[in-house]
Amino acid sequence: MVELKAIEMAVNLIVSRGLSDDTIITDSRSALLALGNPLNTTPSVSKVKGILQEYIPSIKFMWTRAHVGTAGAYAKLARKRTALIVI
Repeated sequence: MVELKAIEMAVNLIVSRGLSDDTIITDSRSALLALGNPLNTTPSVSKVKGILQEYIPSIKFMWTRAHVGTAGAYAKLARKRTALIVI
């Protein structure tokens, strides 16, 4: 799962820089559900969970809606395409 790898990279970056009270924002609900499921023992999920056990108080997760299917995103894309054609 690519989304989980991205979360792992973000967690590692936060840990390696010694940051605190950070929030990782993702549009991957499935990755967040996998991390929150105590019965999920797949290697990629277990790896991230292992890192998080030590840093849970300072790393938070937030889900956001992806731009796919969002009317505003399509309008913005249409404007960009129009701008590219005009230039």
